[in-house]
Amino acid sequence: MPQPTGKSSALDKLGLHRPELRAWAMYDWANSAYWTTIIAAVFPNYFNRVVAADMPATVATTRFAWATTIAVAIVALITPVLGAIADQAALKKRMLGLFLGIGVLSTAALWFVDRGDWVLGLLLFVIGNIGAAGSLSFSDSLLPHIASADEVDRVSTAGYAIGYLGGGLLLALNLAWIVKPALFAIADEQTAVRLSFVSVAVWWAVFSIPILRRVPEPTARHEASDLVAGNVVTGAFIRLGRTLHEL
Repeated sequence: MPQPTGKSSALDKLGLHRPELRAWAMYDWANSAYWTTIIAAVFPNYFNRVVAADMPATVATTRFAWATTIAVAIVALITPVLGAIADQAALKKRMLGLFLGIGVLSTAALWFVDRGDWVLGLLLFVIGNIGAAGSLSFSDSLLPHIASADEVDRVSTAGYAIGYLGGGLLLALNLAWIVKPALFAIADEQTAVRLSFVSVAVWWAVFSIPILRRVPEPTARHEASDLVAGNVVTGAFIRLGRTLHEL
Protein backbone atom coordinates (compact mmCIF):
# COMPACT_ATOMS: atom_id res chain seq x y z
CA MET A 1 0.00 0.00 0.00
CA PRO A 2 1.47 3.43 -0.93
CA GLN A 3 2.32 5.65 1.99
CA PRO A 4 0.73 9.10 2.16
CA THR A 5 3.00 11.99 1.34
CA GLY A 6 3.99 14.48 4.00
CA LYS A 7 1.93 17.16 2.27
CA SER A 8 -1.28 15.13 2.21
CA SER A 9 -0.72 13.95 5.77
CA ALA A 10 -0.34 17.53 6.99
CA LEU A 11 -3.45 18.62 5.12
CA ASP A 12 -5.38 15.69 6.59
CA LYS A 13 -4.39 16.73 10.11
CA LEU A 14 -5.52 20.29 9.43
CA GLY A 15 -8.78 19.09 7.92
CA LEU A 16 -7.93 20.74 4.61
CA HIS A 17 -7.67 17.60 2.50
CA ARG A 18 -10.15 18.73 -0.17
CA PRO A 19 -9.80 21.73 -2.52
CA GLU A 20 -13.07 23.34 -1.44
CA LEU A 21 -12.03 23.15 2.23
CA ARG A 22 -8.71 24.83 1.46
CA ALA A 23 -10.50 27.49 -0.59
CA TRP A 24 -12.88 28.16 2.29
CA ALA A 25 -10.02 28.46 4.81
CA MET A 26 -8.18 30.84 2.49
CA TYR A 27 -10.91 33.42 2.99
CA ASP A 28 -9.79 33.83 6.59
CA TRP A 29 -6.28 34.55 5.24
CA ALA A 30 -7.80 37.18 2.93
CA ASN A 31 -10.21 38.82 5.37
CA SER A 32 -7.96 38.91 8.43
CA ALA A 33 -5.79 41.59 6.87
CA TYR A 34 -8.67 44.00 7.42
CA TRP A 35 -8.93 43.17 11.12
CA THR A 36 -5.20 43.51 11.78
CA THR A 37 -4.27 46.59 9.74
CA ILE A 38 -7.55 48.55 9.65
CA ILE A 39 -9.27 47.59 12.90
CA ALA A 40 -6.43 46.84 15.30
CA ALA A 41 -3.21 48.61 14.42
CA VAL A 42 -2.84 51.18 11.65
CA PHE A 43 -6.08 53.03 10.91
CA PRO A 44 -7.01 53.89 14.54
CA ASN A 45 -3.59 55.43 15.06
CA TYR A 46 -3.75 57.26 11.71
CA PHE A 47 -7.18 58.61 12.57
CA ASN A 48 -6.05 60.02 15.91
CA ARG A 49 -2.69 61.39 14.75
CA VAL A 50 -3.57 62.71 11.29
CA VAL A 51 -7.24 62.64 10.32
CA ALA A 52 -8.54 64.07 13.61
CA ALA A 53 -5.44 66.09 14.45
CA ASP A 54 -7.45 69.32 14.54
CA MET A 55 -9.84 68.19 17.27
CA PRO A 56 -9.31 67.35 20.97
CA ALA A 57 -8.09 63.79 21.53
CA THR A 58 -11.09 62.90 23.68
CA VAL A 59 -13.49 64.02 20.95
CA ALA A 60 -11.61 62.01 18.32
CA THR A 61 -11.66 58.91 20.53
CA THR A 62 -15.38 59.29 21.22
CA ARG A 63 -16.26 59.71 17.56
CA PHE A 64 -14.18 56.70 16.59
CA ALA A 65 -15.86 54.62 19.30
CA TRP A 66 -19.30 55.68 18.08
CA ALA A 67 -18.40 54.73 14.52
CA THR A 68 -17.36 51.27 15.69
CA THR A 69 -20.58 50.87 17.69
CA ILE A 70 -22.74 51.94 14.76
CA ALA A 71 -21.01 49.46 12.45
CA VAL A 72 -21.49 46.59 14.91
CA ALA A 73 -25.17 47.51 15.42
CA ILE A 74 -25.86 47.63 11.68
CA VAL A 75 -24.20 44.26 11.13
CA ALA A 76 -26.14 42.74 14.03
CA LEU A 77 -29.41 44.00 12.55
CA ILE A 78 -29.00 43.14 8.89
CA THR A 79 -26.99 39.92 8.71
CA PRO A 80 -29.60 37.60 10.29
CA VAL A 81 -32.20 38.80 7.80
CA LEU A 82 -29.80 38.65 4.86
CA GLY A 83 -28.65 35.20 5.96
CA ALA A 84 -32.22 33.95 6.03
CA ILE A 85 -32.85 35.41 2.56
CA ALA A 86 -29.65 33.80 1.26
CA ASP A 87 -30.78 30.42 2.61
CA GLN A 88 -34.13 30.79 0.91
CA ALA A 89 -32.82 31.84 -2.48
CA ALA A 90 -29.40 30.15 -2.66
CA LEU A 91 -27.60 33.50 -2.59
CA LYS A 92 -24.85 32.86 -0.06
CA LYS A 93 -21.96 33.30 -2.47
CA ARG A 94 -23.55 36.34 -4.09
CA MET A 95 -24.08 37.88 -0.68
CA LEU A 96 -20.49 37.04 0.20
CA GLY A 97 -19.33 38.70 -3.02
CA LEU A 98 -21.50 41.75 -2.36
CA PHE A 99 -20.17 42.34 1.17
CA LEU A 100 -16.65 41.50 0.02
CA GLY A 101 -16.90 44.14 -2.71
CA ILE A 102 -18.28 46.71 -0.26
CA GLY A 103 -15.43 46.03 2.15
CA VAL A 104 -12.68 46.05 -0.47
CA LEU A 105 -13.82 49.28 -2.15
CA SER A 106 -14.32 51.18 1.10
CA THR A 107 -10.91 50.03 2.34
CA ALA A 108 -9.17 51.10 -0.85
CA ALA A 109 -10.95 54.48 -0.63
CA LEU A 110 -9.22 55.16 2.70
CA TRP A 111 -6.29 56.23 0.51
CA PHE A 112 -8.15 59.53 -0.03
CA VAL A 113 -8.62 60.24 3.68
CA ASP A 114 -6.28 62.99 4.85
CA ARG A 115 -6.08 65.55 7.65
CA GLY A 116 -9.48 66.94 8.55
CA ASP A 117 -11.40 64.28 6.59
CA TRP A 118 -12.78 62.68 9.73
CA VAL A 119 -16.35 62.37 8.39
CA LEU A 120 -15.19 60.56 5.25
CA GLY A 121 -12.75 58.46 7.26
CA LEU A 122 -15.35 57.28 9.76
CA LEU A 123 -17.96 56.70 7.04
CA LEU A 124 -15.57 54.47 5.10
CA PHE A 125 -14.55 52.75 8.34
CA VAL A 126 -18.19 51.94 9.15
CA ILE A 127 -18.85 50.66 5.63
CA GLY A 128 -15.67 48.59 5.71
CA ASN A 129 -16.67 47.04 9.03
CA ILE A 130 -20.06 46.12 7.58
CA GLY A 131 -18.40 44.57 4.53
CA ALA A 132 -15.89 42.59 6.58
CA ALA A 133 -18.33 41.27 9.17
CA GLY A 134 -21.08 40.61 6.63
CA SER A 135 -18.78 38.68 4.33
CA LEU A 136 -17.54 36.55 7.23
CA SER A 137 -21.12 35.76 8.16
CA PHE A 138 -21.78 34.37 4.69
CA SER A 139 -18.46 32.56 4.38
CA ASP A 140 -19.13 30.86 7.73
CA SER A 141 -22.57 29.81 6.48
CA LEU A 142 -20.93 27.95 3.58
CA LEU A 143 -18.84 25.68 5.78
CA PRO A 144 -21.55 23.18 6.84
CA HIS A 145 -22.33 22.59 3.16
CA ILE A 146 -18.80 21.47 2.26
CA ALA A 147 -17.65 19.81 5.50
CA SER A 148 -19.21 16.89 7.34
CA ALA A 149 -20.30 17.25 10.95
CA ASP A 150 -17.05 15.72 12.24
CA GLU A 151 -14.93 17.96 9.96
CA VAL A 152 -16.45 21.35 10.74
CA ASP A 153 -14.54 22.08 13.96
CA ARG A 154 -11.18 21.09 12.52
CA VAL A 155 -11.66 23.06 9.29
CA SER A 156 -12.92 26.10 11.19
CA THR A 157 -9.92 25.98 13.52
CA ALA A 158 -7.51 25.66 10.59
CA GLY A 159 -9.13 28.66 8.89
CA TYR A 160 -8.85 30.70 12.07
CA ALA A 161 -5.16 29.87 12.38
CA ILE A 162 -4.48 30.61 8.72
CA GLY A 163 -6.27 33.92 9.18
CA TYR A 164 -3.92 34.90 11.98
CA LEU A 165 -0.92 34.05 9.80
CA GLY A 166 -2.21 36.00 6.82
CA GLY A 167 -3.29 39.05 8.77
CA GLY A 168 -0.07 39.05 10.76
CA LEU A 169 2.08 38.72 7.66
CA LEU A 170 0.55 41.69 5.88
CA LEU A 171 0.55 43.77 9.07
CA ALA A 172 4.26 43.07 9.53
CA LEU A 173 4.91 44.23 5.96
CA ASN A 174 2.74 47.32 6.47
CA LEU A 175 4.55 48.27 9.66
CA ALA A 176 7.93 47.72 7.99
CA TRP A 177 7.25 50.21 5.22
CA ILE A 178 5.60 52.67 7.65
CA VAL A 179 8.66 52.64 9.91
CA LYS A 180 11.19 52.65 7.04
CA PRO A 181 9.38 54.16 4.02
CA ALA A 182 12.60 55.11 2.23
CA LEU A 183 13.69 51.47 2.26
CA PHE A 184 10.64 50.66 0.12
CA ALA A 185 10.97 53.74 -2.12
CA ILE A 186 7.94 55.36 -0.48
CA ALA A 187 7.91 59.14 -0.13
CA ASP A 188 7.08 59.41 3.57
CA GLU A 189 5.38 57.78 6.52
CA GLN A 190 1.92 59.17 5.79
CA THR A 191 2.04 57.89 2.22
CA ALA A 192 3.15 54.51 3.55
CA VAL A 193 0.17 54.42 5.92
CA ARG A 194 -2.27 55.20 3.12
CA LEU A 195 -0.60 52.59 0.91
CA SER A 196 -1.14 50.04 3.67
CA PHE A 197 -4.90 50.60 3.33
CA VAL A 198 -4.70 49.92 -0.40
CA SER A 199 -2.58 46.84 0.24
CA VAL A 200 -5.31 45.44 2.51
CA ALA A 201 -7.92 45.94 -0.22
CA VAL A 202 -5.74 44.20 -2.82
CA TRP A 203 -4.81 41.35 -0.46
CA TRP A 204 -8.43 40.86 0.54
CA ALA A 205 -9.67 40.80 -3.06
CA VAL A 206 -6.95 38.54 -4.50
CA PHE A 207 -7.06 35.88 -1.80
CA SER A 208 -10.87 35.79 -1.91
CA ILE A 209 -10.79 34.34 -5.42
CA PRO A 210 -10.50 30.69 -4.24
CA ILE A 211 -13.70 30.72 -2.15
CA LEU A 212 -15.62 32.37 -5.00
CA ARG A 213 -14.34 29.88 -7.57
CA ARG A 214 -14.06 26.57 -5.73
CA VAL A 215 -16.77 26.55 -3.05
CA PRO A 216 -20.14 25.67 -4.62
CA GLU A 217 -23.33 27.58 -3.92
CA PRO A 218 -25.58 25.45 -1.68
CA THR A 219 -29.00 24.67 -3.07
CA ALA A 220 -31.95 26.56 -1.62
CA ARG A 221 -33.81 24.76 1.15
CA HIS A 222 -37.46 25.73 1.27
CA GLU A 223 -39.97 24.73 3.87
CA ALA A 224 -43.66 24.85 2.99
CA SER A 225 -44.44 27.29 5.78
CA ASP A 226 -41.74 29.66 4.51
CA LEU A 227 -43.25 30.12 1.09
CA VAL A 228 -45.82 32.85 1.48
CA ALA A 229 -47.15 33.85 -1.93
CA GLY A 230 -43.75 32.97 -3.36
CA ASN A 231 -42.17 35.91 -1.52
CA VAL A 232 -38.64 34.95 -0.52
CA VAL A 233 -38.25 38.00 1.76
CA THR A 234 -41.42 37.15 3.71
CA GLY A 235 -40.27 33.56 3.93
CA ALA A 236 -36.90 34.68 5.25
CA PHE A 237 -38.53 36.67 8.05
CA ILE A 238 -40.70 33.68 8.96
CA ARG A 239 -37.60 31.50 9.10
CA LEU A 240 -35.76 34.06 11.22
CA GLY A 241 -38.75 34.36 13.58
CA ARG A 242 -38.82 30.59 14.03
CA THR A 243 -35.11 30.58 14.86
CA LEU A 244 -35.52 33.33 17.45
CA HIS A 245 -38.48 31.49 18.99
CA GLU A 246 -36.38 28.32 19.28
CA LEU A 247 -33.57 30.26 20.91
